[in-house]
Amino acid sequence: MKRTSLAFEAWPVADQSLWRSLTASGHVLDQTGLGAHWRPATRNILRRDYGFWLAFLQTQDVDLEAEDPVTRFTRARVRGYTKSLSTHAASTQAGAIRSLDVILRRSAPAADWTWLRDIRRPLDAAERRLQGARRRHRIVSSNKLYDLGIALMERASAVEASAKHAVMFRDGLIISLLASRPMRLANLSNIDLERHLVRLPNGEIQIDFAAEETKTGRPFEVSVPASLCAAFDLYLTFYRPILLGRHAHDQLWIGWWGRPLSYHHLGLRITELTQKAFGVAVSPHLFRTAAATTIAAADPHRVGTATAILGHADPRTAERYYNQARSIDAGRAYHKVIHALREQTRPLKRRNGGPT
Repeated sequence: MKRTSLAFEAWPVADQSLWRSLTASGHVLDQTGLGAHWRPATRNILRRDYGFWLAFLQTQDVDLEAEDPVTRFTRARVRGYTKSLSTHAASTQAGAIRSLDVILRRSAPAADWTWLRDIRRPLDAAERRLQGARRRHRIVSSNKLYDLGIALMERASAVEASAKHAVMFRDGLIISLLASRPMRLANLSNIDLERHLVRLPNGEIQIDFAAEETKTGRPFEVSVPASLCAAFDLYLTFYRPILLGRHAHDQLWIGWWGRPLSYHHLGLRITELTQKAFGVAVSPHLFRTAAATTIAAADPHRVGTATAILGHADPRTAERYYNQARSIDAGRAYHKVIHALREQTRPLKRRNGGPT
């Protein structure tokens, strides 16, 4: 059955006030809310899920205006809400209770919410089991993903240059870069030539993200693999200008008509190309799973690599594979793993009208 989320404007005044205090940014004389750091996407999800909760309570004839938002949460009601979600996917069930847990713990941090965590725990476990089963069917090793990118670039460089083949080269470079440096899609899609690309004295190319630009709130640095530097330069000096046309901006990845390639379209291109190549759609996030799996399978004793490669703030996020290490050094170590699993790629060659 389709759920309805109560619109924010229809929330009781007390709930609206609670949300505003949670997300208040705060100035010199104002108090900053405990949810002020939430990113826009996170806020939207939490507000939507809280609206689902309020809508459920309305179906149970709860007088929303008469009860305090926090004391309104009872074990019996949350269990009833969980039961109402039983026909929905495991991810929906887990996400709904997870959102309530996040909001409550920040609305009343001194209260004991152990009972809510007890309700949440089996739902989270069911979600992880389902996700694990799905991912196992969709995991393609990093070396195969890297090779796909190389193959696309070689196909593009084997024919006379055109916008179509510039797109193919761009896509290949993105896939090989993501396979060797599995950064989050939000960062990959927003690489700016001036803010993020650094050319080192030794000729290496480094991609740097400031703390405020990452999900973990920590700086994240990766070096472009040496084997991709020539392709990177070729894209920057030859293929990117073809796509850019008369436009002028500093976004690295260019789409049709010279506009920046959007987060959505970049992810879509990756899933489409991997679906065509492997028969399974490998999302950008699954490149990260592939990296952890590839490292663990090839060298389970290589500690630190995956935590740093994936940019986790907490080593426990990747504790099945490794402990924390520096991201640049780990990137180089990870690339050695990929190259140990694949044949040496022949250098890119320009033919039929390409640059010399």
